[in-house]
Amino acid sequence: MLSLLCRVKNSKAKFLTSIALLLGLSACISIPSTDLIEISPDITFKLTAPPTALINTSYNQLVEITYSGQSKRFIAQLEYSSQQIALAAVSVSGMPLFDFVWQVGKPLKINQYVPLPGIDINYIVADMQWIHWPMERLKASLQGDHVMVEEFREISSDNWHRMISQGESIIYKVSKIKNIYHLEHMKRNYLIKITNLDLEEL
Repeated sequence: MLSLLCRVKNSKAKFLTSIALLLGLSACISIPSTDLIEISPDITFKLTAPPTALINTSYNQLVEITYSGQSKRFIAQLEYSSQQIALAAVSVSGMPLFDFVWQVGKPLKINQYVPLPGIDINYIVADMQWIHWPMERLKASLQGDHVMVEEFREISSDNWHRMISQGESIIYKVSKIKNIYHLEHMKRNYLIKITNLDLEEL
């Protein structure tokens, strides 16, 4: 009986310790507002508010990122509202990773629950826009010499392929095949695969 009580106490102690560590790792970070993202040395992309068609929609997505030979996966809930983009990310096992709120002209606020070395939230916002924003908005948001944005749509389907290039150099490639998006940033050397799990009205 005494042995059983000791095991229960030890399990409870380990659980409380885990919670304390998780709370200790969490941090709220406020990053100065920046609407211009450098996607190559002489090309910038202006972050903009969600287009009307996306306001009051939310996406549940499986995000898979490959960078420097390593792959990471997490579940993201993405919400669009007027002047705002909000994203909450959890591991595939359900552990909170980070969440943020991006608003036009305001500091970017991030809650970080585990260390996230090398992740630039501004580029996550930019990638979401390259996947979901209409072409007219994307073209107007790019600044740079000899930059070209193209979109090719497949006949008899809603699949499409987007490409950003400068001269002979390809910078971005983005594709939508059914409910899956593929994004490749040639200059920053990473790949993202996003699977839409559902689309719902708020």
